[in-house]
Amino acid sequence: MAELITGNKAKIIKWRIFTFMFWQLIKICHNPFVVIQKIIQIRRLRQKVHGNPRTPKYIRSGKQYYWSCDYAGFPSDQLRK
Repeated sequence: MAELITGNKAKIIKWRIFTFMFWQLIKICHNPFVVIQKIIQIRRLRQKVHGNPRTPKYIRSGKQYYWSCDYAGFPSDQLRK
């Protein structure tokens, strides 16, 4: 059964996704300062495409969280590739 996640739980999931992205970029770049620059670039690009940030909403299905129908669920092996 799918469940809509908002509020503080959504903020926790957003933080988990951010830390996941951070560690994946550390594996690629090996330099935390470069990683921070890359994350800032990604946020700017996201804002250009999607506009101002909106209230985070996630859908939980089983053990995975989805924020868009276009992306794989978090956590998953597809995101690690």
